[in-house]
Formats: sequence, C-alpha cells, structure tokens
Amino acid sequence: MVPWTRCPAVAVHHVSTRVCASARSTTTLDLRPVYHRREDRIRAHVLLCWLGLLLIRVAETGTGQTRNKIRIEVERVHIGTFTGPAGSFSQRTELSQPQKVIYAKLKITEPPRVLDATPTAG
Repeated sequence: MVPWTRCPAVAVHHVSTRVCASARSTTTLDLRPVYHRREDRIRAHVLLCWLGLLLIRVAETGTGQTRNKIRIEVERVHIGTFTGPAGSFSQRTELSQPQKVIYAKLKITEPPRVLDATPTAG
C-alpha cells in the first residue's frame, strides 16, 4: 500500500487546493471548495482551474488591462427582446469603443447585432 503522503491522488489534491485558492484570489467568481475522491475527477478539477487562470492571463496580456476592467466592459453588453405586430427579435446593445478594442485585441469576432428574429405567424 502506498503511504498517503506519496499517493498521486493526494498530491494532485494538494495542487488542486493551491490552484483553486489562486483562482479565488484572482477572480470575482463566487467559488467554494470542491472535494473530489477519485483521481480522474481531481485531475479534471485541477485542469479546469488551470484553464480558467490561463484564460484570465491571456485576456490580461492580450488587452493590457486587468481582468476587472475587462469584466466591467464586457458585462455592459446586454440583449434586449422586442415584440411588435410583425413579430419579435433579440438584439444586443451597440458595442462601445472600449468593448470593440477588447474584442479586436483578443481577435474575437464581435457577436452579431441581431441574434434572433421571429415573424408573427399568420
């Protein structure tokens, strides 16, 4: 039997705990501790935490802005649904110049202005 201090699952869990703590201290997400027992789930959890941190760092490096500034700008994009006698449609707000800069620097295609259009049946 492998001593618990040298067990791969325990080692991965210790790394997971450190990664999750780092993720909690560097994001505004409301995270809670996650306890996994199976090694494959522990590894998956560590990978997801690491990918989240990587995504944050790529966005910060690509834009030259902090994650909070990026989040504030991106959260200002909203979708409105409008209904009239001819039907209904969903449309996003017009992108501001700072939002366009974020999309451009990260090489992300701007979302379409009109997301859905449904004519009235009849």
